[in-house]
Amino acid sequence: MASSNPHRIDPPGEPARPKKLRSRRPGGYPANSDPQRQYAVGNQVDKETDSGLVASKDQSAAKPFELPLQDDLVHFHASDLIDRLQGWAADLDAREAQLNARSSLQDHRERRFRLNQQDASTEIAEQQRSIERLREEVEAQARRLAFRDQVSD
Repeated sequence: MASSNPHRIDPPGEPARPKKLRSRRPGGYPANSDPQRQYAVGNQVDKETDSGLVASKDQSAAKPFELPLQDDLVHFHASDLIDRLQGWAADLDAREAQLNARSSLQDHRERRFRLNQQDASTEIAEQQRSIERLREEVEAQARRLAFRDQVSD
């Protein structure tokens, strides 16, 4: 939001961008020219001619400076808005791509976690069956030993 123009609003997190038309004034005149001077010179030349239509011998087709029309200002404002919207769209596209990459990575981690959990569950189940078999074998040996003790008495 740090911008040299108080009417310009930059999106959050985006550094202020210089305007493309900053070096030119509306109407296409260079920034170092003085439109009032050009207007005065144009009017002076027009007053010197008989009909007011011919500017001078050197510049027969030159027109006096005209203030920019409302349409020109709207056009410049619209092009500035278009540039800004395109910048925001590019930023959103980059954020969406980053979000998709992070989402894909998270999905990959979740699948890996589920596979590890399945492997651990399978291993635990096998160990429980093995323990159950060992317990049954120990009980069988205990019965045999108890039976031998009874028979030998």
